[in-house]
Amino acid sequence: ALRFAAGEELEVARRLLARTAAPAAPAAVPGWRRLLAALRPYHARRRLRLGRQRRRWRRALEEHNRRRPGRDRVLLHAVSSSMLRFLEPLAEALGEEASYYLGVDEELLPAALGHGRRVLCGRPSGPRPRTVDDVLRRFDDHLRSLRALRPAAVVSAEGTHFEIELLSRACRAADVPMLCLQHGFHLVYEVLLPMDFDAMLLWGEGFRPMYAPFGPRTRFAVTGNPTLQPERLRALPPPAERRAVAFFLQYPNSSFPDGTYEAFVGLIRDVAAGAPERPVIVRPHPSFALPAAQGRRLAELANVAVMPPAEAPLAAVLAQSAVAVSISSTALLEAIAYDAVPVAIDLTKFERFELAYFALEESGAGIEARTLDEGRERLGRLLAEPSRLASFRPGLARLRRRFLNLPGPDPVARVVAEIRRQMEDGG
Repeated sequence: ALRFAAGEELEVARRLLARTAAPAAPAAVPGWRRLLAALRPYHARRRLRLGRQRRRWRRALEEHNRRRPGRDRVLLHAVSSSMLRFLEPLAEALGEEASYYLGVDEELLPAALGHGRRVLCGRPSGPRPRTVDDVLRRFDDHLRSLRALRPAAVVSAEGTHFEIELLSRACRAADVPMLCLQHGFHLVYEVLLPMDFDAMLLWGEGFRPMYAPFGPRTRFAVTGNPTLQPERLRALPPPAERRAVAFFLQYPNSSFPDGTYEAFVGLIRDVAAGAPERPVIVRPHPSFALPAAQGRRLAELANVAVMPPAEAPLAAVLAQSAVAVSISSTALLEAIAYDAVPVAIDLTKFERFELAYFALEESGAGIEARTLDEGRERLGRLLAEPSRLASFRPGLARLRRRFLNLPGPDPVARVVAEIRRQMEDGG
């Protein structure tokens, strides 16, 4: 767990250990216990700091909502800043009917207040869920909020976060219809078994065979991705005019062997050094900032630009990219909408690659490599022969129709229509 802990916390732990190491400490005391003991003062200070911050956030929330009266008919539930950005087109389309709903996640308040929409956030009755009792209390928090607000519908995204499962059950208990909007691509995790939403809104028809068997009570509808708006896609420069290669980093987790993150950054350096005439864009994962050491290595190359999600939306990166490279990021699927050739390099421990579902290679829409060396070699050949990029266009068009409903009706209008339909049906 510590290996994949937040970089800041781990760095603080190392510094505290270096400062507080006692030569007389018994050798029998395990290292992890000394580490936890060293972290206690840091966590105590962090709790105090968070307490002060929460009071400031609450005052800012009251002032923010005082200037933004609303009816709170549709609650747009978010569990992260990236989900807030994903739901923003719906908030704009619904106007005063919609409010952001954070459950009791006070730490998300600063990001939510920055969107200029009405924000609803209850007060937690206990700590972040770590035990079964904590989880049950969080369910009670949602149920209490829903009974007080009495919304006509709740909309969330993704479906694989435990908070969304708790909210789904609370909505059923409060007799409030809940819709889940696909946010990215995920294999069917255990938390989705069975899906318990009133409606699941899919990006494309190709996802229905994968999800539908697990939602016998759920109504499935294809709406498209609300962030992929047809008029913006039509205004993009032609693929032949784009030269950038975009790399999408992923956060280190147990699905990757040790050293995968560093090895992937090494691949980026090799590609950038081998094609100095091409701009190379590096986009860190929203949940894991690029470590300083890796950032310094990339900064040594003049054609590399790091674009964190907070500074550059995904659309801005893909709009200038001819090729998109990652391990299993959903960004590769969205790259298809921008006519950027996806290159998937399978460095996971899974027997079956997640992105194999899209059959990029068989469809003639992209490249699938099974090792880092294979990915480096095939990507190098692709960049050395730019004329090959055009050969992927027919395959990309087929995948766009199947998985992204493109070209098609305005996805925002389709999602809003499904929300209103569910409100009329009353769940």
